[in-house]
Amino acid sequence: MFVTGHGRAGAVIAGHVLVMGLLAGCGAGQSAPPAPPTETDYVVLKRAELLIIRDCMQKHGFRYWVPKMWEPSRGFGFVLDDPDWAREHGYGGLDQHKAMQAKRDDPNIAYRASLPASRRTQYALVMSGGDDVKVLTAHLPDGGTINNALGGCELSSSEELYGNHERWFRLDRLASNIAPLYMREIAKDARFVAALSSWSRCMRGKGHAYATPPEIRAALPGLTGGLAPAQAHTVEVKLAVAEATCARATSLPSTLRALRAEYQPKVEGPYAASLRTHARLLREALDRAKEINHATPWLPRHKVAERPSMRATKERSMRKIHFAAAAVSLAVAAVPMSSPSWADSAALASHCRTQKDLYNEDGTVTAYSGTSCHYPLGYDGGNDANWADQSGEFTGSAGNNAMSILNTGKPGGYDVVAVYDYENQWAGGGYRCLGVGDWVSDLSQSRFVDPNGNIKGPMARQISSHQWVPRSACTTASMIG
Repeated sequence: MFVTGHGRAGAVIAGHVLVMGLLAGCGAGQSAPPAPPTETDYVVLKRAELLIIRDCMQKHGFRYWVPKMWEPSRGFGFVLDDPDWAREHGYGGLDQHKAMQAKRDDPNIAYRASLPASRRTQYALVMSGGDDVKVLTAHLPDGGTINNALGGCELSSSEELYGNHERWFRLDRLASNIAPLYMREIAKDARFVAALSSWSRCMRGKGHAYATPPEIRAALPGLTGGLAPAQAHTVEVKLAVAEATCARATSLPSTLRALRAEYQPKVEGPYAASLRTHARLLREALDRAKEINHATPWLPRHKVAERPSMRATKERSMRKIHFAAAAVSLAVAAVPMSSPSWADSAALASHCRTQKDLYNEDGTVTAYSGTSCHYPLGYDGGNDANWADQSGEFTGSAGNNAMSILNTGKPGGYDVVAVYDYENQWAGGGYRCLGVGDWVSDLSQSRFVDPNGNIKGPMARQISSHQWVPRSACTTASMIG
């Protein structure tokens, strides 16, 4: 499990933990910057970003609470290789469940919900900016693009920590998307294939027929779905301990270390100057973040800030758990693997319906990082102007990461969820509407449209915000699902 925070600092947190965590326990290649920031450093960056946002919001007449900082938890990368850690944490599901339960007490959610409609709109403008925000595009090493439209206090926070936002955004997206390139090369190497086969044989000997570690992650929703958190944790621990024990018993971890040292410098070569600049800016941001944190001491863990009471609409159980492992997601994409035995095409096609029946009319929209409603990124019964910031129910890796989406809202009135390509619910950049009880199991098959029905960009891993609207607010061309 990774600790990530947002505005734009969150993007670097997710991106860099991802790059460092792909090969858990592996040493860096020759081109890696010296002494890269630790996961604890990223928590320091996160808190500094939120402190800047807090001060900015207060200057504009709004209250903002900096959420409690959780101790960073180790990411497990491509393969777990620590049986003791696995025995305690499994795959981090129980840790994440506890964190999601604690998130229910975020006072910012209740505060924003308590504001009159006009003040809520102003809150979003102050936090993220309005229609005049400049839209940035980063071109990724693999040929893809990522859009960003950041303004308001979030832009101020990013620039105070990292300097010019446009420069930082493009450098950070580059650094965050290098790992898939060398992982593809590693995945084709005969040495990796042989080490992976040895690991798989070891797993079969323990009664677990998995060809790759990511295949276990892919199977987890089917193995733990419907179980109580403690029961799901028991399932996780059994598999995680077996995975880590077999990693220790084979050459898979050492092979990954060696291959990363061989391939990473070759892949990073054309981008070396940009990556060095990015590493320097990151170190400088950490120095500033430490100064900001020093000026505002951390609250003791037992001390809870005063907060407004939760509205009745927010008094619901946190039933949907975000299984966040960005590094594993990339590894799944990079490494050829057979489908898990439970996940034939029919099962995949029906999984969204299963989720719909399970959470029918609970008043929320849920986004998933996997197709067919696998790997929840979060859920929300309200509106969220920026899925990548620290406000609202969608935070962290939710921004620009959804591959499937489900609407289990309550029928009547504002029961259609509109999702947008850009932050701040900007329909001009592209949007789509999902009716109550509907879902999209694979967003790669869909594109956004503008209010005039013109085709816009692809939806896969591009949703940045959402809001609840009546059916009359959506054109026929915009309806999906």
